[in-house]
Amino acid sequence: IGRGNRGGAPRGGAVDLEDLPHAEDGDGLGGVGAGEAEFQLRTAVPVGGAKKRILADLPELAPGRGFQDRAGRGHAKVLIGEGLQFGERADAPGRAVVEVVGGREKQVPLAVRHLRDGLEGRGRFIDGRIARLAVELRDRGVECDRPVSAIANEQTVFCGWVCCDSEGRLNEASIMLEGGVQISGGSRVKLDVSKIPGNLSLFPGQVLAVEGVNPSGHCLVANRLLYGLPRPMPLSRPSELGDAVRRTGSAGLDLVVAAGPFSTIEDLSYAPLEALLEHIRAGTPPDVLVLIGPFVDREHPHITSGALDLTFKDLFLEKPRSLIEKYCEAAGAGAKVVLLPAVRDAHHLSVFPQPALPAADFSMLPEGQVTCVGNPGLFRVNELLVGCTSHDILKQLSGAELQRREPGADRLGRLAGHVIGQRSFYPLFPPAPGACLDTQVAGRYPQALDLGAVGTPDLLLLPSDLNPFAKNVKSAPAGAEIEDGALGGAAKGAAGESGGSAGLLCLNPGRLARGPTGGTYARLRVQPAAAGLDHAAGAPAATNGAQPHELGNRSRVEIVRI
Repeated sequence: IGRGNRGGAPRGGAVDLEDLPHAEDGDGLGGVGAGEAEFQLRTAVPVGGAKKRILADLPELAPGRGFQDRAGRGHAKVLIGEGLQFGERADAPGRAVVEVVGGREKQVPLAVRHLRDGLEGRGRFIDGRIARLAVELRDRGVECDRPVSAIANEQTVFCGWVCCDSEGRLNEASIMLEGGVQISGGSRVKLDVSKIPGNLSLFPGQVLAVEGVNPSGHCLVANRLLYGLPRPMPLSRPSELGDAVRRTGSAGLDLVVAAGPFSTIEDLSYAPLEALLEHIRAGTPPDVLVLIGPFVDREHPHITSGALDLTFKDLFLEKPRSLIEKYCEAAGAGAKVVLLPAVRDAHHLSVFPQPALPAADFSMLPEGQVTCVGNPGLFRVNELLVGCTSHDILKQLSGAELQRREPGADRLGRLAGHVIGQRSFYPLFPPAPGACLDTQVAGRYPQALDLGAVGTPDLLLLPSDLNPFAKNVKSAPAGAEIEDGALGGAAKGAAGESGGSAGLLCLNPGRLARGPTGGTYARLRVQPAAAGLDHAAGAPAATNGAQPHELGNRSRVEIVRI
């Protein structure tokens, strides 16, 4: 235990207790004095003879050679919308309006009580998702009120969640379907999918509807599967689209999305984050910069070693926050920043759903310039609804999924489709190690994990260690062999409500830092909506009704190497 960097503090790597002030000094370990507020616990440096240093002298904060010698810097690859044209941008304040969906009262608070997750809470968590699907099917005229263990010799619809009959990865011989507590009493039956041809995609925790027979009461033979019913896409009136056009002009909206880690494994200099902010500030700053954690990665070698001579909070304030503040001051009050934490953030609460970063950390900036959202988070940028989580759910689903696919199937699009169809930012259950899922917190704040709380987002940000991508993903219901039958009718009815043919835009910007070198980020340009342009110009609208945003048809996405 040391005394930070005060003058009377021991400076060596090993601390002699005799060197510490005594309680009668009024300033030491046992005393209560004016110096108590300055006292900080420090992690002892486990290297013989190593000395503790102040922040400016820490060698861990100097840029490493791996990032300085990186290749391909600035290389950009257009993934979507290469032929789109954009008007000249007018530098007017207030081009983007950022609003957290539901307000602060709907987000998980910083003082949330967690680590109280139990079996009862987990049961209610998954049972609520099953009940929601059953209610939506009944609203579409599909009866699904029979227990999964009920004998059924005719085609019958059952609702439940997919689980494995033993420890290990799911396979076609180990699939079980567990019904809800209210209808099935939590009973399980074997799910036989051998009669389903073509593509098949299942994972533990997936809530689905099964149409089939159960002649013995112990094995449900499936003929059709419905993987979920996504919520409709958001709609806007021409007047609302016109307001957005008046703010942005013909240039449309400009967003930059980057995901952590923001420093290479060689150091804690945050050189990738600094390079990103300097690059976009030197050119035309985007309307909105979205930064997704971790900001202080608890898996960083310098943090796991325990050799860092400052608190994790101090590191966040001195490096990432300082760089963000400098960017905001240079870019002007019109440049908006959205921050979303990660459970790997060592300076923040590690629970999922996760509270937003404290807004007080950015109190020196103009109000509204920095918006802190929880993890996962839903927020609006002008007319667009954006959903985001820092959890690598795509990679975790890929590792847990049982899939049977035809050649040429879109794997990344299918994984993103699971998140949309399940209407959950984290549909995997049981959660993967390190997910920090707290079902009691999720139960107290049900909107936190609900991807479809106010409709399926126009833009879904899913940072992942998988290859960066941008894809138009259909929001229509997905399943296996659901063209006919009771489930086929429900799926067609939900598809008609989805709103628009382009679906949503799913984006993985990659990681800004990868190992000892730099990674990638994404830049997204969005053309103004045609109905908004007409309304802003005073032309009569084709219809006064609400219209889909069709983000996928008017977006240009670039993946840029830092």
